[in-house]
Amino acid sequence: MYGYKSRFLELQSQIQSAVPEAEVTGSVGRDQSFEVSLNDQMLFSKLDSGGFPNNDQIVKQVVNYDGGNVDQVTDISFPGCSIL
Repeated sequence: MYGYKSRFLELQSQIQSAVPEAEVTGSVGRDQSFEVSLNDQMLFSKLDSGGFPNNDQIVKQVVNYDGGNVDQVTDISFPGCSIL
């Protein structure tokens, strides 16, 4: 979380605004990782997608969560950079 703290805090704020009872925690993971889980189910992985999550899509998944399986968010807000 250290290198992406501001992104985490922004997402945390958006989730808690939409779902005040949500417990949102962060921890330092693998280098270059930014992963979001919902009740131990992977919701988003920067390592898999190549970018950061679309926060609106993450919040939507949390708001609509009914205790079942979650659909992974694949929309990214900022695609990776390619140097040709």
